[in-house]
Amino acid sequence: MSVAEVKKTACVTGGSGYIASALIKLLLEKGYAVKTTVRDPGWIIVCFRVSSSIL
Repeated sequence: MSVAEVKKTACVTGGSGYIASALIKLLLEKGYAVKTTVRDPGWIIVCFRVSSSIL
């Protein structure tokens, strides 16, 4: 894998929160790989469905 193909990775804590979810969306749009933490993994599915319907 060349240097041009390497994705930058961002870690965002509190991924199900209002600010963090907006930040995650922005980072993904910019091409970053994102790792996050959440209290309840079920929220990821809910957030993803809402975000997908908005896009």
